[in-house]
Amino acid sequence: MVLLLTDIAGAEDVSRGVPQSGAPAFRQPAVPRPSPQYIPSQSVTPVPRPDPFSRSTQLSGSEAEDVPVYKAPLGMYTPVILVAGGSRASRGCAVHEKPEAEKVSLALAVAITALAPQDHVGLTVHAQPVLYWYLSAPTRCRIDVTLSAENAVKPLLDISLPAPLSRGIQPIRLADYGVRLEPDVTYTWFVSLVPDPVHRSKDIIASGVIRRVLMQPGMQVADRQVADRQVDGATTASQYAQAGLWYDAIDVLSELIATRPQTLMFRQHRAALLDQINLSEVAAFERQ
Repeated sequence: MVLLLTDIAGAEDVSRGVPQSGAPAFRQPAVPRPSPQYIPSQSVTPVPRPDPFSRSTQLSGSEAEDVPVYKAPLGMYTPVILVAGGSRASRGCAVHEKPEAEKVSLALAVAITALAPQDHVGLTVHAQPVLYWYLSAPTRCRIDVTLSAENAVKPLLDISLPAPLSRGIQPIRLADYGVRLEPDVTYTWFVSLVPDPVHRSKDIIASGVIRRVLMQPGMQVADRQVADRQVDGATTASQYAQAGLWYDAIDVLSELIATRPQTLMFRQHRAALLDQINLSEVAAFERQ
């Protein structure tokens, strides 16, 4: 089976607030938002993005040809800068795995990063996508995750992840919590490291924005599970990326990494995608 995906384009501005006391909050929009309209990307000058092969680690041959190239959806830029990730000294949060004599020289800081575009809304075609975030060091501190629809008073998802957590890329599977995204609704999600539950101003926060879009004319996408079994995974990820479906592209590669960890190509491809949205620290972790 071959997937044929064309570019998604939309038009909507998203406004959100940064948590004031540890809990996500949203500002009301100043003006009504127009209904999304999909604009062919060929009619707009593309925004330059980092070359996935500009880093020190490169692929060769057929592997290089299959590297996904992400095309950001047009008209989906965010007017407020998101919190891509946070890092500060967090005594008691870091869990060191080195001998005691070496601990004194280690920086006691833990950083978290949402694997999501920070200058525009990331898209998905799935009702229950997987959200990914990165933890720079093992931690014993509590991790809170929230997901809210725009203008909503109550979060759709509000959970705490069990500690300790190891370093690396972590998934949040919405299906595990019975959470479904409605079409054409924008959601903001936050991951918060909580060093001090009493003083939430010390939280280390990362956030992302996601929007579920429906299939448009010219998009022929089979059921996700069926498609991923029948089409080469790397090709599927590339097609999602070309269509501007960030969350779906990164999820396909992440599932391939989990099921075929011996195949380094998938990590390289995920690193290339992360480079393209300027998450170079996480991309460097992938290439280790």
